[in-house]
Amino acid sequence: MMATSAPARALNGVQPDPDLWFDDGNVVVIAQQTGFRVHRGPLSRHSEMFRDMFSVPQPANCESQALFEEMDGCPVVHVTDTSYDFKHLLRAIYDGASVFPGVEPMEFDVLGSLVRMGHKYQIDTILQEALRRLETIFTNDFDAWDLHQGRSATLVSLHPEHAIEAVNLAQLTGRTAMLPSAFYMCGLLEVDTIMNGVTRADGTAERLSTHDLQRCIMGKMVLIKHDAEIMAKFFQAGAPEDCTCPSQDVRRVLMQSRHAEMTPEFPDLLDSCPIDPDYLLGVIVELELNGLCEPCGMALRAHLTAWRRDLWELLPGCFRLAESGWVEG
Repeated sequence: MMATSAPARALNGVQPDPDLWFDDGNVVVIAQQTGFRVHRGPLSRHSEMFRDMFSVPQPANCESQALFEEMDGCPVVHVTDTSYDFKHLLRAIYDGASVFPGVEPMEFDVLGSLVRMGHKYQIDTILQEALRRLETIFTNDFDAWDLHQGRSATLVSLHPEHAIEAVNLAQLTGRTAMLPSAFYMCGLLEVDTIMNGVTRADGTAERLSTHDLQRCIMGKMVLIKHDAEIMAKFFQAGAPEDCTCPSQDVRRVLMQSRHAEMTPEFPDLLDSCPIDPDYLLGVIVELELNGLCEPCGMALRAHLTAWRRDLWELLPGCFRLAESGWVEG
């Protein structure tokens, strides 16, 4: 990023941004109470909306209105974006590809800003790259999702509650393929979090719409039922042909005793996460430590993957996405 001069004095409570206040800038854009002294040419080159914003004043539309106000000798334009979002957009425009650090993870909050701003100001290169990264997490491909969940290196650094914002970003941009996994991750949240929403890094409240709340709560309930069904199948699974357990009785006792130990805990164990890669794997490892043979353990893992894959395909129905036209039925 280019070096900047010392920030100008505040004007009517507006504070110059210390990182994006260029001494040769020829326009000041104010978002909330933060001023950015930038260059009309590069911004107009990236976005037709910026070209309109810097053109003749349009009194009927304050978003594209160049106000008769100056700061450090530059005309001032006001936008309705948060200073957090607008700053990340400017960084992407000025710093280009370096904003997206190769294979290093980016904060979800930053990507969310770039999606909103890239979409609003119709800057396709920024929008598409931000979405590409998000789609490595919120994907409709089971194998890609499974691989991502099982590794530490990702392109996005996020917290579970970011799924609420992901749902809204997917709908904003029409990226409906993101919705099943985004809703699934919403379904893993506590009900209070789903109902109350979360606060974005810029201080804005992020909530699901009323219809999406209904989808999320109903989907969460459906997934819990599937969780119970998969647990039942798990303990009823037959032995593979290459089973090397000491005897079928030993295998049956192992499975039945572990099931009996877990039964009193079912109300606490049942959850809306039966697609997660580590689902029930701890139980398999414990069974193996207590004498279950390796072929039986491998067979149980294969069963789990198949059940999880089947449920993955049912996610649009679990969250009633086809009813709303977001995905194909």
